[in-house]
Amino acid sequence: MLERSEAVSTLSWGNKARVKVPATSAKDRLPLREMLRIWSQRSQGRSAIKLGIYGFSCILLAVGILTSETWPSILFFQMLLGLVFAHGLELTHEALHHNMFERNIYNRIAGFLTGAPMLVSYTHYRFQHLHHHRFIGTDKDKELFDYDPKSLRNPVTFVLRGLNLWRVPRFFMTLFGMWRGHYPEVFTTDTRRRDVLIEYSLIGGVFVAAVLVTALGITNIFLLLWFIPWLVFGEVFHFIFELPEHLGRDKSKRDILLNTRTYRTNPIYCYIINGNNYHIEHHLYPYVAVQNLPSLSAYLEAAGQKPVPSTLAAFREVFQGQKRDDHG
Repeated sequence: MLERSEAVSTLSWGNKARVKVPATSAKDRLPLREMLRIWSQRSQGRSAIKLGIYGFSCILLAVGILTSETWPSILFFQMLLGLVFAHGLELTHEALHHNMFERNIYNRIAGFLTGAPMLVSYTHYRFQHLHHHRFIGTDKDKELFDYDPKSLRNPVTFVLRGLNLWRVPRFFMTLFGMWRGHYPEVFTTDTRRRDVLIEYSLIGGVFVAAVLVTALGITNIFLLLWFIPWLVFGEVFHFIFELPEHLGRDKSKRDILLNTRTYRTNPIYCYIINGNNYHIEHHLYPYVAVQNLPSLSAYLEAAGQKPVPSTLAAFREVFQGQKRDDHG
């Protein structure tokens, strides 16, 4: 495993991009390699604050749900809680790159806690996502979350994919398979297999217990504070967050500038998706901290790499690119 200071110069994972870095001088700006070393420094205080905001938001919205007296207000708070759950999965993404904390165990704890409400194992997400970084633009590319362009063909398939109705069955099919000794191919060591099995078993156990107490009429708290916010709203929000990453781009090419998209957006949405709009920058240099992605983007823009001008334009490209693919 490369040390962080060594890794920043080799973070394209073998994918070459046609970025021409502008000439630099001592009185102008630092060389890109040195800037990457600076931008790759984690801010543990910032990470703790983001996790605190996430946790506080969950508690505040849970109180709003439990104290509301009308269904419209309950559904409104549940929608917001689903949005927070989806935001939490973007924090999981930051943690799985070990960009939150210096110690990997803290990244794992943060990633597990923010991924579990969406029925996502941190370890599975981590190694499947790193596999995606390594093999994007090839037939081996496979993410934990599948965004098939066919899901954009009509409103019905779009809604069905957004709701992700197969999420729970697939989770338990994976868990049962691991209990039988069948692991996804990214788990090549006993340590990885042990870690992912522990996480799946913990999440699955809590889920089954929550379903049982709900079905037996003991309490509806899990239905109100977890199942509805996550399954009705959270999955849809997460689907929307990640659509512009690659869909509508040329994923048959290894060039990150061709298979990935960066787009400008407002600060609020950028915070909610945790900088996911800077996706070219992230794929070129995965160890750059989220808060420094705007600086890296500005650096690359000065080199001629122009981002998509808006969120709306990015989604327009997503759907137009899918139509081009459908019509050859």
